[in-house]
Amino acid sequence: MTTVHKVKSARKQRKCAKCGRTIRKGEAYLWWANRLGGGSRRQDWCKKHGEPRQSDLTMSPHLCALHKVRESLEDLVKAIRAALDVQPSGYWVETARDGLVETLRSAGSDADGVSDDYGQSADAMEDYFVGSSQVNEIREKAKQCRTWAQELEQAANHVEEADGFDVAKMLVTDAVGALEL
Repeated sequence: MTTVHKVKSARKQRKCAKCGRTIRKGEAYLWWANRLGGGSRRQDWCKKHGEPRQSDLTMSPHLCALHKVRESLEDLVKAIRAALDVQPSGYWVETARDGLVETLRSAGSDADGVSDDYGQSADAMEDYFVGSSQVNEIREKAKQCRTWAQELEQAANHVEEADGFDVAKMLVTDAVGALEL
């Protein structure tokens, strides 16, 4: 796992990888390095962006997409919980339920797309590296993504079929279980 370093005072000017702003000497910032082949790629961030999320820390486009799916679901569930704590009426529960169903379905579709991408990567590698253990690992990742996509779709159906205020509120709250990758 990538380690994020917090620097209280920059010793020299740097450029923020997220927004492109110049981080001036003396400013606080964050940095981490991703290994790439025999070397690494350093990322510097302005402190204003806060802690990077998992999707920011990976260089794999497949993992980045999966982390973004999970993060968007986490953000939605957090927002729903906050809204229901303030306004726990039937209307808000129904609105939250509809938003969650739509987001779960979209997340499932995205996870399914990543599964397809993994499958295509494995197919392309297999042309050159027949019987490689790496090809098998990639196929296993594709299978895991497909399973997660199916679980997200099932969660969407379960939330959509919820009847009544208490059941819907419980399902919205428990939807976090579908976020495990």
